[in-house]
Amino acid sequence: MSTLATLTVVLALWTMPAQAEQELSRQRQQILDLETRVEIQEAETAELRLAMARQTPCSADLVPTDPRSVEVTPNPGAVLRFGLLATLSRPEERCIPADVWVTGTYLDASEEVICTGSVEHFAQIGSLSGSLSVEIRPLDLIQFARWANQPARTEAGFLQLRCMSADGLVEVRTLPDAVATLLIRVSLFPPNGGLATSDFRVNLR
Repeated sequence: MSTLATLTVVLALWTMPAQAEQELSRQRQQILDLETRVEIQEAETAELRLAMARQTPCSADLVPTDPRSVEVTPNPGAVLRFGLLATLSRPEERCIPADVWVTGTYLDASEEVICTGSVEHFAQIGSLSGSLSVEIRPLDLIQFARWANQPARTEAGFLQLRCMSADGLVEVRTLPDAVATLLIRVSLFPPNGGLATSDFRVNLR
């Protein structure tokens, strides 16, 4: 073997470990870069999921456990009770407690509105499912609605219904003789959007 050939072989053998180390280092760096990109993508995906969860409203359902339509003899002291089952979606920290409103709308025999109003913040549902019992005095606007199964420590008794005329300008304080029907709507409002309602009809004639 010539001297030149010998030097070429020796040089190749001498440079092979260095080249192998360089290639190994390059591959390691590629792996680190890939892991970094994966971590960034996972973080971005987690942030996107969290943002979507914040934007997605809670779902709610309000199912009556009593008849939706009842008839009562006109009596100032009459008391009706309506039961409902409320359910709310997860997560709990976003969807409870849910606020309950009760709306009353009085109609005459021609189904024309005499007045309407709401008892705001009537009750509160503090679990993902629970029962709600509502008592209504259909001919008493001052003592109109009561949360019948309200915890004793927060018992508020019957609450007033401020019933405004159809144009919203006049508060009706005494129901006229022409009143024929009371429409009751119970509404459930989770704290992060969503809505459930349940309607009852009370025939007063």
